[in-house]
Amino acid sequence: MLKAMVQEDNDFWAERSLEFSDLRLEVDLEQEPPVYFWKDQFGHLVRIPKYFFLGADSSTTSFIIEGLEHYSENQLFIYDKFGILVGQWSLYNNTWKGATTDGSFLPSDRYFFRLSLPPIQEALRGFFYLIRLDE
Repeated sequence: MLKAMVQEDNDFWAERSLEFSDLRLEVDLEQEPPVYFWKDQFGHLVRIPKYFFLGADSSTTSFIIEGLEHYSENQLFIYDKFGILVGQWSLYNNTWKGATTDGSFLPSDRYFFRLSLPPIQEALRGFFYLIRLDE
């Protein structure tokens, strides 16, 4: 059993207890930029950006997932729109700057993620937009 913020009545966000089979991420469109968010049964909040902006030199930011400090065995997988794995990390520490494992910069596009947060048994899944400001 876990608690999550869920949307009810189209525009009202409420905290509700869910079974793992009901687990899904919600999007907070009021946050700038919008984020996925999820809260576990201990009250730890995880926020995953829906948009990831990179400057011309790709050094201005990295893909920041807030709340990972509560999950020491996390794993992050990032896939392109064709389902090809472009990045994989055990113990992700918010350092990805939009490049493949061989160092090639990825273009602006939609990418998909799978985030494992043991002891939670079901991975969090969703997508985000990588937006390069130099394109």
